[in-house]
Amino acid sequence: MATDESEDVRVGDRYVWMDRKITISRIDDEVVDFEVLTDDGKSWSSKTGLPLPHQWIKAGSGPVPQLYCLNHPLREVEPGQFFCPECVDQYAANWAGLPSSEVQEAMATMLEEVKNRER
Repeated sequence: MATDESEDVRVGDRYVWMDRKITISRIDDEVVDFEVLTDDGKSWSSKTGLPLPHQWIKAGSGPVPQLYCLNHPLREVEPGQFFCPECVDQYAANWAGLPSSEVQEAMATMLEEVKNRER
């Protein structure tokens, strides 16, 4: 079923169109910012006006469940993590040469940022 022009659009709503997964990231007046992820893993951001394109098929509503990466809203997290495999690998590489105390401090800072995002 294509989008209904009378339907309210909210941040976190998810749509599909062809090979694309679309998540609404911001709504300001009649302009909607959205994130796109294709089946081949490419992603980008864009904007569109309201109403949304009628070809988009609604796949979910409301806030994105924390099954998705904090850095990449359309990528699933590693089990027990806040980040996708790409981010986990990147953080691991960045932290590999740090002393244990610095890693613990960085992790505490990151977790505090996560808590603040959820508020």
